[in-house]
Amino acid sequence: MKARFFVVALVLSAASAVAGWMSVERMRETAFQAPGLVQVVHDGESGVARDLSQVDGLIRAQAPLAMVLRWLADPVELVVEEPGGWLELWLGNPEESVAVLQISPDMARLRVRQEDGSSQGWRVDRPAGREFAFSFDGDAYQLRVDGELIEQPVPGARPVGAARIRFRPQASLRSVTCRTAGGDERLIRGPQPSSDAARAAWAGLTALLGLWALREWWLARSESSSRNAARSPWLLAAAIVVLLVSGLMSALREHNGGRLAVAPEPCAVDALVANASLDVELGRPLVLKARRDGDFDLTADIMLEESTVLDVLLRGDPVERDRGILATLSTDPNMPVGLSRNLGTHLETVHASGRHGTLEPGRTLSLRVVCRDADTTLELDGDEVASIRDYDLRAGRTAFLALAGRATLANLKIQPTGQPVALENVLLRWQWTVASAVVGGLMLLLFWLRGRISAVLWAWPLAAVVAPAAPAGAVVPCVVAAVILLLATPTRGRRLLGWLFGAAPMAAFLWTIHEQPPALTPTLLNDMRPTEVWGEPIPRAYVWARHPLTRRFNRYARSQQFRGELAPLKKTPGVTRLFTLGSSSTFGYGVSAEAAYPKRLEHRLREAGHRVEVFNAGVPGSTAARLALSLEGQLLPFAPDVIIVNLSFNDHIQGAIFDEGAHYEAMTTTGIGVFGQLMQMLDEKSRLKSWARYFNAARHGEGADPELIELHATEPALRFGNQLRRMVLMARSVGAEVVLVQEPPDPAAENTMVVPFHAAMAEVAAELDVPLVDPSQALLPGGDAIYLDAVHLTAEGHERMAATLAAALRQAELVD
Repeated sequence: MKARFFVVALVLSAASAVAGWMSVERMRETAFQAPGLVQVVHDGESGVARDLSQVDGLIRAQAPLAMVLRWLADPVELVVEEPGGWLELWLGNPEESVAVLQISPDMARLRVRQEDGSSQGWRVDRPAGREFAFSFDGDAYQLRVDGELIEQPVPGARPVGAARIRFRPQASLRSVTCRTAGGDERLIRGPQPSSDAARAAWAGLTALLGLWALREWWLARSESSSRNAARSPWLLAAAIVVLLVSGLMSALREHNGGRLAVAPEPCAVDALVANASLDVELGRPLVLKARRDGDFDLTADIMLEESTVLDVLLRGDPVERDRGILATLSTDPNMPVGLSRNLGTHLETVHASGRHGTLEPGRTLSLRVVCRDADTTLELDGDEVASIRDYDLRAGRTAFLALAGRATLANLKIQPTGQPVALENVLLRWQWTVASAVVGGLMLLLFWLRGRISAVLWAWPLAAVVAPAAPAGAVVPCVVAAVILLLATPTRGRRLLGWLFGAAPMAAFLWTIHEQPPALTPTLLNDMRPTEVWGEPIPRAYVWARHPLTRRFNRYARSQQFRGELAPLKKTPGVTRLFTLGSSSTFGYGVSAEAAYPKRLEHRLREAGHRVEVFNAGVPGSTAARLALSLEGQLLPFAPDVIIVNLSFNDHIQGAIFDEGAHYEAMTTTGIGVFGQLMQMLDEKSRLKSWARYFNAARHGEGADPELIELHATEPALRFGNQLRRMVLMARSVGAEVVLVQEPPDPAAENTMVVPFHAAMAEVAAELDVPLVDPSQALLPGGDAIYLDAVHLTAEGHERMAATLAAALRQAELVD
């Protein structure tokens, strides 16, 4: 009987390992997860992600399609690593650009269209190499393979529009890098080969140890018990300890892989000394662009005026990176003084206390910041007021930004003290420390329960939780739950709990490896969601600068620049100041800043003799709830005369899945803890599934369930209207007028889901007597010449949008 039980255990464990391996193998080829502002186009439709897959570190096409890099204006170089199959590389839109590079298994061909309509170029046998760089250098196109020039450059006109790569079936590449004339650069990579075999083996070992634990539990309670049987639970405990260490280390490395992938950046070696007095005020940041610092000492004499909030960015970049360390100095009691880490999903802050909690305005302070390896310390007047540790040790720019008020710096000095220690070594030490702490706690638990053989059953769930396939953050809750349940449960009930805890990890593991994302394209939803953000309450007046979601793609929140330019706090007398508030279609997704409608609107109004200035405050990915916070915190201090609000598309998708207004209300009052975040995630997951049914029904012209319509159209449109009312009333409180624009989707997409949102905007416009603009008729003719995709406009589309808005502003007499 006992032997049979052990044989069954071995068979089940082997089957578990095989099942885990097969599941991992199926996951090796997954849909391409397009980064932000990268679009996959297939037969004129956007977002057929299943036809572009990720396998063995490669991005591979299963059908004819194109990858469009819409966020980079003026592309001048595409670098493709390990191209396979048939690819076409375009520096710009195929309809407007003149050059294309074709790469196939047996040849490479460059064709450049000349002004007289003829073509010029060359064809060569496929060159051997790993990296193919297709570039435009001043007045000619060329190809370099592993740095070596292939044939002679071919003259041609400058590329126009967004770069793209066209794939034929089974074509592939390992990575693509796009560079622009302005120096911007983006890298897209397929997933690198991971430890899939290690995951499957780990799952099998976990199952084997769990079944072994069940066998020992059964033997210990049987009438027959030998000396070896009495000794084996301790051998089992030792094996689980080893498994714990290896599993936890793997999990930590997996969750920190992004940090390990980027080496610490070069940092300055010379000191910076600025003896002159430097002013920092709203709209005029002090960014030390010429240097990047690693380990350093920063000292300065600083004076803050009343109601001033000054951020000092350390080891971060105000433009390029959301992650970083910053010191906050404030005379505003609403914003505490302290050191913070922006972790991408939440802001972790160590506040100053006592007399340094809120600084006295008008008094000169001695500021010192010390960055050493993983530690950063803030000192004021010789007192250490905050210290924080961060393991993301890249060097970064130092900058001073005023979120409110004005500050004066004197005797600023930055003394570099060296490069941060090797990031990988620091993370390795941290991972060993965490693993040792967890295993040490487990050993104490086993020692305390040494007389109870069933204690090993409590070790197994912990081991299963720290598998690389599961979130490492679940370790602590599992340990706490195990200890509480063990102490609170009577002896007889522990047997049942042992069985339950023994079965739960395998079910969790199988659920984890089989979990698939909903059938929604990456271009429809932003990567960052409200449910990923949690933490302590954020001051309402500064939520636009602190909340990670409101900062995403928001250039002003990081550098106080609207797209293309700084906005002085004081406007010129006699000049009408306009702000365009919206999402990516306002920002100018896929076109340059000059081609986007805010700048075209300014040109048109000035040509007509109006004295105006127009600032592009569009933030890609934004919703009405997000932009209302930006309007309240960052735009109203600029005393705008007119605010143009162009919205609907993001709200009809994101607002239909999640109530962002309620999320921000919680973040600015009580904060959101782990339990609150879990409840938000469960609610979002449920809504996402039902929204997918609503979306598919609407897309195919089928009648959706009335409950789905209420949940994903009626209620979100009502919330959308309430946010618009809030924006109109806030604008009028500072004497500004508002123009509401019904963001027009491509009519060819036949998107009827935006109709309730357009209706809600029309209702608010009629209720509050606000001008309402519907630009759809002006954009209707033109087809592909007007729309890049379902909602984003081409340069011609932006020109027509500007003409429509200029006419509406003159008709409403909102410009002089």
